[in-house]
Amino acid sequence: MKATIPSLITTIRIVVAPIILYLLLSNSPIQIVVAVVLFFVAAYTDFIDGWLARRWKVQSSWGSFYDPLADKVLTLLIMYYIVHISLMPMWMYLVLTTRDVVVTALRWKMKDNDKPLQTSMAAKIKTFYQMIIVSLVLVIIALRALFSQTHLWQNIESIPINGILTFLLGTVTLYSAWTGIEYIGKGIAWKR
Repeated sequence: MKATIPSLITTIRIVVAPIILYLLLSNSPIQIVVAVVLFFVAAYTDFIDGWLARRWKVQSSWGSFYDPLADKVLTLLIMYYIVHISLMPMWMYLVLTTRDVVVTALRWKMKDNDKPLQTSMAAKIKTFYQMIIVSLVLVIIALRALFSQTHLWQNIESIPINGILTFLLGTVTLYSAWTGIEYIGKGIAWKR
């Protein structure tokens, strides 16, 4: 039973991701806030499932493959929304998506050949940094949805928030591309 709980938590993260996207696309301030709260809960489950698997000593090759996949599904769906609202250029999204598809395919191939590719420290930092930046963007989106008609928010809008967020998303994109190149290098070394 213990072995299935971390896997169930990972699966829930994958299932919740499209629900979050649907709520964000609704443009309803309340649904946007609910989506942001759900994102934070889903992001927190990333910590919980890994912690439980280590604590109960039920780590598995399934978990080591699907946990990063769940992170990718969650962040890529949210980043699709960020592209949709013009905070992120499409080329950044395509770089992130390509990186994640290539790395996932490489991990799958190596897993099938009994040479599982462990998540690198750089990739763990990438995921953490990505979650922080996406969280910041979502909080600002929720605040904007709730308070855009207030005098206070109009004063805040004088700060170039969108430019700052786009810059931060650009740093995530570059760092993600670098970790993808690192994984490809490991895949090439494995082929030799």
